[in-house]
Amino acid sequence: MKRVVWILGMAAVLVGAIAAFAPNTLAAQKGPKSSSTAAKGGTARGEDPNVKKDEGKNTAGSKVAKPTQKGGPKSRGASTGVIHVDNRTPWYIRIYVNGDYQSTVAPYGDVYYYAEDGTHVLYGRALFDDGSEKTFGPKTISLDGTYTWRLIQ
Repeated sequence: MKRVVWILGMAAVLVGAIAAFAPNTLAAQKGPKSSSTAAKGGTARGEDPNVKKDEGKNTAGSKVAKPTQKGGPKSRGASTGVIHVDNRTPWYIRIYVNGDYQSTVAPYGDVYYYAEDGTHVLYGRALFDDGSEKTFGPKTISLDGTYTWRLIQ
């Protein structure tokens, strides 16, 4: 019985030590952050000047360069950063980087994109079934490492 109590006590100490020294993923994220609140847009049926290439549309015969992380060429001097989109709304939001569709972030979800360090324009659109929309941005950022963009209702 004493051995069982001792083993349970040691397990509790071990779990406590792991919890104390494990990095908190939210606290470990470094780099600049910004927030954008939703702005009421027009109708989703019109042309949006902030969107160059929309969701799911590929251009036949086009060649898109692979990023370094996916086997693309290693660039000299240029480094790659990460754009973190933190959706704090109850809406599905289409995310565009430099006018090109990247993906849709789920309600209260997160998405991450690799991008070359430098200047980028972020834009988000939440489309609704009644034809209305809410937009986020456009937000011009200077990427150097990791950048977090919070979308707020």
